[in-house]
Amino acid sequence: MVKYAPISLAFGLALLVACIERIDLATPDYVRKLVVEASVTTQHQPLTVKLSENAPYSSNPDLFKQGIPVKNAIVKVYDMTLNTSTGFQQTSDGIYSSTDSSFYGLVGNTYLLEIIIGENTYHSEEVTIRPVAAIDSVYYSFLPETNTVGVFVDTWDLPEKGDAYKWSWKGYYKILTSLPGPPLYPDTFDCCVTCFMPVQGFDVNLMSDTYINGNKIERKQVAEIPMDDVSDFLVEIEQQSLTEEAYEFWNKLLLQRQSKGGLFDPLPFNIPGNIYNINNRDEIILGFFTATAVAEKHVMVKRREFSNQPFKVISQKDCRDIPFAREKVPDNWN
Repeated sequence: MVKYAPISLAFGLALLVACIERIDLATPDYVRKLVVEASVTTQHQPLTVKLSENAPYSSNPDLFKQGIPVKNAIVKVYDMTLNTSTGFQQTSDGIYSSTDSSFYGLVGNTYLLEIIIGENTYHSEEVTIRPVAAIDSVYYSFLPETNTVGVFVDTWDLPEKGDAYKWSWKGYYKILTSLPGPPLYPDTFDCCVTCFMPVQGFDVNLMSDTYINGNKIERKQVAEIPMDDVSDFLVEIEQQSLTEEAYEFWNKLLLQRQSKGGLFDPLPFNIPGNIYNINNRDEIILGFFTATAVAEKHVMVKRREFSNQPFKVISQKDCRDIPFAREKVPDNWN
């Protein structure tokens, strides 16, 4: 608790006038910037491109954080090696999905992103997919200092210098719900309904081969799972290859996110990407077009190994009414 002594209003105002110099803080003029999230991977699934504009300073924090979706753009990705391409269709505001289901990334091939918005055409630099090693093993252990479960991988760095990696993860955990029965729910429902809740990890987890070239990568932590329940938690890991330029971009983004706002922390700045307006190189475009090879592996985290607590049961509610919960069993659940 902060302790203080009372002070008279007049004396307080005198102190303010005597000791504080008036500073007028002006809100910077709003400058429109295109924000691009786009990648080509070796996974056999549709490509997704997300386009938005940075929002002006606003009393609406969600708008400022999420940006303004860019609609009705024309988007293409070109395979410069095979001389092929795929178009995209807008599936929701600012979200575009590839139309050619047979188009996906190939190791060693070079790719280019093209975006047309009104009279402006934007290109990415050409990006070549570097190979990625397979994940040898994925495992987990309890972290007592944080009361969480760490998920780790063992893998190898490839012999060629200049490799870099990015790990990401998503997962699912089980939800048990007990229904009260009639009249709130029909008596055709069983006592308990099981759903699965999807979870997306947002940590930026990077490594370059500057000091490990060609060596084994052991016990690399790629995820941290909370111990807020003892239900099983499926973790699906993606290990992605990065070019040196992509690694530098993500590393700068990571450093900016880690800034705590202290006196000697780096100032926030617009991180340059690899996308440009072909008629105006001075226009600042935010984001980076990546082309990556992906290795995948999953593990089922048995949280009950680390706790004797009972399973959480959500009473008086059908889990199918919980946002994002799904009844369908995830593909890798076993």
